[in-house]
Amino acid sequence: MWKIFGSKKTEVRKSKRSLIVYMTAITVGLLLLAMASVDLITGSREYSEARDEYDQLSEFYPAMNSFLDALLQNVIEQGEEDEEYIRVPGFSRTADSDTAEDEATNPLETLRQMNPDFAGWISIGDFISYPVVRGNDNDYYLDRTFTKQKNPSGAIFMDTRNESGFDSPVCILYGHNMKDRTMFAQLHKYRESAFMEEHQDINIVTSEGQVLVYRVFAARLVTDENRAYKLNFADVAAAARVFPKTPEGASRFLLLSTCTNSSYNFERLLIYAALFE
Repeated sequence: MWKIFGSKKTEVRKSKRSLIVYMTAITVGLLLLAMASVDLITGSREYSEARDEYDQLSEFYPAMNSFLDALLQNVIEQGEEDEEYIRVPGFSRTADSDTAEDEATNPLETLRQMNPDFAGWISIGDFISYPVVRGNDNDYYLDRTFTKQKNPSGAIFMDTRNESGFDSPVCILYGHNMKDRTMFAQLHKYRESAFMEEHQDINIVTSEGQVLVYRVFAARLVTDENRAYKLNFADVAAAARVFPKTPEGASRFLLLSTCTNSSYNFERLLIYAALFE
């Protein structure tokens, strides 16, 4: 009798404990869901804000595109090269030009006034078009846009060790691999050889109005300890020895670096491009 009665009390206590555990699990689940919803809403808003800012800045790109065409045309008019030769795979040219002398119509001057850290404009096909900045360190623009607004999208920024900007023999640009496919996320398409063959040119218009047309020659998954990140950026010969499939006669190199979707947060994608002068 007592044994049976005691067993019923035990069952009641177990039932209460189960209910408490169940209710606790439900509460925790709801809290996690609420937190995830907040993060999702916040993230979506931040992504949208970054896209809006860069969309507005891209209004400069039609002018930048015309500026680029004018500079390339200037090379042709100098009689140094013809248009077909400029576009031969593996060759690029630079040209200084006094086009757009009127500062009111010069998109570069406008961008310099907006942000003195403006180093140039990068465009690749119709899928990447952004201003490039160079800060005092490699952390500032990780979570700040071109206009220095706090945002996880950050900016496309140059390694601070590139003291000579795009004149550096080896130049590295960093950009996030954003989930909304903005910034440098599209660079992962270069992991397909067919895509690389069809999109060889990386166009740079420097803040001083120089046009650089780099040619992509390799794409690799590396770690953040790769030798490319530790090079003496003034040593072209050293770079040529460690870069994969380095084309002969390259006078300068451009590296584009972004993260991957790997669970290993030290993995990076590097795009290698060369300039021939």
